[in-house]
Amino acid sequence: MRVRARASTVSSPSSASGSCVIAFDEVYSTYTISNGKLTALKNLLESGGFTVVRNTDPITIDVLRRYDVFVMVRISGDNPPSRAELDAIIQYLNEGGNVVIMGGYVPSIQYIADYFGFQVGDGYVGEVSPYYEGYSTWIKCVNFNQFDPITRGVRRVMLYDAGFFVVKYYAPPNPNFVGSAWLIYTSEQAWQDANYNRVRDSGEPDLGRVPVALSASTHTGKLVMMLDSDIFTNDDTDGDGTINLYEYDNSRLALNLFRELCMRCINDRDCDGVPDPIDKCPDDPGPVENCGCPCTGFAKVDVVFVIDTSGSMNDEWGVLCGVIDSMIRELRGYGLDVQYKIYGLGHTRDCAREFIMSHEEDWGPGVAWVASNYPWRSGAARVIIPMSDEGPYHGCPVDSSDRSSISDAIAACQAAGAKAFPILGHTPYDCTPDAWTEMLRLASGTGGKAFKLSDPAKDVASAIRSAIVHAACDRDGDGVVDCEDACPETPGVPPNGCPGCDRDGDGVDDCNDKCPFQPGPPPDGCPVFFAFATQLGMTVNYTFDNIPLLFATDTKIVFGYKHAHAADTAAAGLLEYAAGVAGMDPFTPVFDKDVIDTETLVWKDNTSNLICVGAGGANKASKKVEELAGISWTPLPRGVRLEISGLGSWDMVGAWAVRDIFVVAIVHESGVGVDRNLMVLGGATRWGTIAACTFMSDPHIWSRLEGKDLIVGMWDDTNRNGMVDPPGVDSYKILATRP
Repeated sequence: MRVRARASTVSSPSSASGSCVIAFDEVYSTYTISNGKLTALKNLLESGGFTVVRNTDPITIDVLRRYDVFVMVRISGDNPPSRAELDAIIQYLNEGGNVVIMGGYVPSIQYIADYFGFQVGDGYVGEVSPYYEGYSTWIKCVNFNQFDPITRGVRRVMLYDAGFFVVKYYAPPNPNFVGSAWLIYTSEQAWQDANYNRVRDSGEPDLGRVPVALSASTHTGKLVMMLDSDIFTNDDTDGDGTINLYEYDNSRLALNLFRELCMRCINDRDCDGVPDPIDKCPDDPGPVENCGCPCTGFAKVDVVFVIDTSGSMNDEWGVLCGVIDSMIRELRGYGLDVQYKIYGLGHTRDCAREFIMSHEEDWGPGVAWVASNYPWRSGAARVIIPMSDEGPYHGCPVDSSDRSSISDAIAACQAAGAKAFPILGHTPYDCTPDAWTEMLRLASGTGGKAFKLSDPAKDVASAIRSAIVHAACDRDGDGVVDCEDACPETPGVPPNGCPGCDRDGDGVDDCNDKCPFQPGPPPDGCPVFFAFATQLGMTVNYTFDNIPLLFATDTKIVFGYKHAHAADTAAAGLLEYAAGVAGMDPFTPVFDKDVIDTETLVWKDNTSNLICVGAGGANKASKKVEELAGISWTPLPRGVRLEISGLGSWDMVGAWAVRDIFVVAIVHESGVGVDRNLMVLGGATRWGTIAACTFMSDPHIWSRLEGKDLIVGMWDDTNRNGMVDPPGVDSYKILATRP
């Protein structure tokens, strides 16, 4: 990330750690860290590795240069930034700084938005059921810009008394910025609460689908405006027991926002801390314990600790109490609703405010009591974490009473649907091997997992995280985490979580079968995608998985003669290489004018298979294929709209050379004297075309698109090097497919 010179009052971020300095304003803002409104957000960001500071100085360019991100929340009506201070913000943005403005006194926000070239309406946004909670202006937004990393993976957020931008759908050209786009929208049924009284009065008009947040970019910096000041605060505005920051996906939106502004996502396009090459869900954030995938088993997790209170557990207690809150915040950032309770055995100590009436080392009976008596939430994964360094009943030695207590604990857990994840402390005793045996038995009998500590400072947090994630991300309850479970809906056995070993009957066991539902030869069990299906008497579909058959021979690769960029021909070389890998004949390169009349779009060549590189604006052969496939591109101010007949439309505004959309389609053309296959690969700009060719240059991708004849994709320059790199380095996301 960018590191600039900073004033001596703020320590410079460490380039080794990649820390990003985020400053929360306390001059113009009425919601601050100091008055407690933003402490939960501060804690969430710090647990994510950011440096959070308070700014108490008036805005000047020198003050702004201290920080990577400058944040103002609920801008005051008494002291809004002056014109000169807004000029300093524009200079800061042009130098690579980032600014976040979240709500405030409406006239102040209107004045600031107008300065930046945008318009904020009068009043709050009102909603109809089911798009609000409590008051009609406490709105649930479910419509987001699917192209922007800030809103990636966000499905619902809660805003309280939000304002709205006047212009719909896409942001207009703006002299201050090179690109701008809306981020969050209301529903189509939104209305205007013009007098701010939270109810719809006679005469208050419909608004329809209006934006409540925007992102605008200079060449190097970014401005984000959200017209709600309460979305990330410590308040529990609706009184439901959950603070605003953790309502729905609010915390995920917060992390996305600051990760994007701090550029902390190099080779990790979903910013979840799991590098793309090993992330099984590289576009959807998830914990490393679930291979970087979201947990789909349980949204809620109840975690109860049962801890030995003897003196030998001092180190474990100290580490647990120091990390538990930040770790729970981090897991909540992945969308998990985690609640926890810590019980001491025999008495309270450290951060345990309650205890279980028992011997201080009776973790076996303690587990049984919790399983049977804890007020578990309905629908929550139930996790019990006993922690001790001795036997489960009265400590050492381990005898029949200890073993009996574990049998009772297993029975209680099974009856309650709870899983136990015991942790063995680091202090060695003569009975340690026997205590470990009982922990393994408890874990096995309840579907949990046992952990052994060697260094509490390093191991306690990872053991607890692993326990929670395994409970939340194992929807069939077989002890195999979902991302490693080949049968996630059916209980099975490790290592692949399936009850059988070879579901597709191809002789390759599921543990090693990369295509467990499609028979194929060893070693990976996948079908050979370039097998000659026609020789086997099979009907060939005009879909991507059959590219090696459809374009095996007599194929020309077509470039635009007048308008194609040189990058198109370079990108097409990747397709030539893929064809060679798949055993296809070499393509013949030609210009569009050689195969089509570029004025009338009448074919000159009716027999050859054609692969057209570049969208219709650059390649007239592509234009013809796009018409046949129901594809159209429409110019927008500073952007373009891609529309697919019967499928939908996607807008791309600004952000050129940073991200782009592309389409790839196959068409079979038949008629009098015509029977051949056509394919088009094109993007909104040349970066999109290069991305389309790069994405389709791996023949294994073809087989994964079985049954599809069209895809809409999005490329993101994850490492911000200005070039299109392959998947795993840059981000590629399929936005839609046909059928």
